[in-house]
Amino acid sequence: MTVREHMAAAGYNLASAWEPESIRPEAGTMECERVEIKTFRCRPTCYEEMLGVKATAITRYSDGCERPYPDGWPGSMAASITAYFHIEKEAS
Repeated sequence: MTVREHMAAAGYNLASAWEPESIRPEAGTMECERVEIKTFRCRPTCYEEMLGVKATAITRYSDGCERPYPDGWPGSMAASITAYFHIEKEAS
């Protein structure tokens, strides 16, 4: 599965993300067995608080351990994807 497919399987539909067309085409295209998904609240636009979701491929290193694919390594653009989702307002 790709990082994008893992993200969709976790319930984050990229088509419903804020400005899905701004997500780089190569982002999240790396094949992997597992991903690390981090969620956080942020303001990608100054008008609205959103839920940020970053999924990063987990890779095996030469020492045998597994860790998230590092930023800056070749292929890091395909190893992770970040998307922002509108937060549903609770009815009062």
